[in-house]
Amino acid sequence: MLKERIISGLIGVVLILSILYAGGVYWIAFFTFLGLGGLYEFNRIFKKEYNPPILVGLILFLITMFYLYNKSLILSLVLFMVFLVIYLIIKYPKVSIVDITLSIFPALYIGFSFSFALLILEEPHAFLIMLSIFLLTWTSDIGGYFFGSLWGKRKIAPKLSPNKTWAGSIGGIILSLITALIFYKYAQIGNHNLFNLIILGIMASIAAQAGDLFISSVKRIFAVKDTGSLIPGHGGILDRFDSFILVLPVVFALLTYFT
Repeated sequence: MLKERIISGLIGVVLILSILYAGGVYWIAFFTFLGLGGLYEFNRIFKKEYNPPILVGLILFLITMFYLYNKSLILSLVLFMVFLVIYLIIKYPKVSIVDITLSIFPALYIGFSFSFALLILEEPHAFLIMLSIFLLTWTSDIGGYFFGSLWGKRKIAPKLSPNKTWAGSIGGIILSLITALIFYKYAQIGNHNLFNLIILGIMASIAAQAGDLFISSVKRIFAVKDTGSLIPGHGGILDRFDSFILVLPVVFALLTYFT
């Protein structure tokens, strides 16, 4: 199992970095695929007890990801609202307001986050910025794993994730902080002072840990071990990118604010 995780993880890292470096349509296709996959996994989990219409979530996801910063947003949302009301009328009582809510939230959560990937693509140093976001996410996870394994005793949220400890959380923050300081010193993406980079490293790790615990809470509520089985040894897209989904908008927002 561990060998499978390592091999698929290494292949995944190489594939991701290659796609990001290629940029353009490959970049857009990659994040669209992740978004659609994550949306499907949310829907798959919710269907254990509810009946969320995937079409509603799909439309809102596409609007949020591709039109959030477009002048067509207002028209798109108005048309979506009309569609949503008509859909509820037609599907009553088979589809409830709870089902609709369970379609809307994942679409907004993932679509809003990945809309920043499209904004980053327009930046002069798009590859380096996105690379930093992945590195901050990965190093937070790695630091959390090793510090937790060595010194972890006190649990952060035992009902959500029994393996998460305060030592692991601190370790994730430390390694993420070191990554931010080293990466932005040599990457030469803007002029970021020491204080800004400290905030960036800390907030990135906090976002990574919060994103992880959030998906863990969803899995706990619906009693599923993994959100999917797409990635050998790692589970589904939400299992592997749960931290990244929240780190992406946080890091981009901080970089924009600091500039």
